[in-house]
Amino acid sequence: MSRLSRRSALVAVASPGIALAGCLDDGEGAAPADDDGPGEGGETDDGPDAEDGGESGDEPTPAEELPDWMTTELEDVTTEETFEFAEFDGHVLLETFAVWCPDCLEQQRASQRYQAETGRDVTSVALNVDPNEDADVVREHVDEHGFDWHFAVAPGDLTRSLVDEFGDSIAHPPASPMVLICPDGSFRRLDDGHNDAETLETEIAAGC
Repeated sequence: MSRLSRRSALVAVASPGIALAGCLDDGEGAAPADDDGPGEGGETDDGPDAEDGGESGDEPTPAEELPDWMTTELEDVTTEETFEFAEFDGHVLLETFAVWCPDCLEQQRASQRYQAETGRDVTSVALNVDPNEDADVVREHVDEHGFDWHFAVAPGDLTRSLVDEFGDSIAHPPASPMVLICPDGSFRRLDDGHNDAETLETEIAAGC
């Protein structure tokens, strides 16, 4: 797995300076002006994107704009390697789950098929959000089913940050919640329910 971190790129452009849903109530900064640039009403050479107010989509999101859940340190239950979502290059698929959840297992098997069938370089992270399940339980689940991507247990603060971002149902495992994180640091939640290999390929190709 490439560990060339997106977070390093983010820092370079930045300025110095729960519980389960069952326990819940409900299921770019502007560049500095060029000293020789035009005055009011002048034209620039920044191209159509600048004229239209558009974004290039190639620059990473500044570190100070990232939500807490993207910069919280996690530990892989099988390798004990620490990581953050902001560190990964390329596309990332985040899934929240619980070991007891059969819908989650079905989604994980679909993710496994997707990786085997496409060979696309996508980082998958399965995040356990059940406060009653620990790293040992999750490790047994990984070993039993032969999964080979990142599995971690979500700290309460990270789960709350996810809920703040995506709503209570992100912590409801039977909904098979998934989030796509794109290389530029943007992200979006996929539709709840089972996403088969073909659907995952379509979603990733569509981007954020």
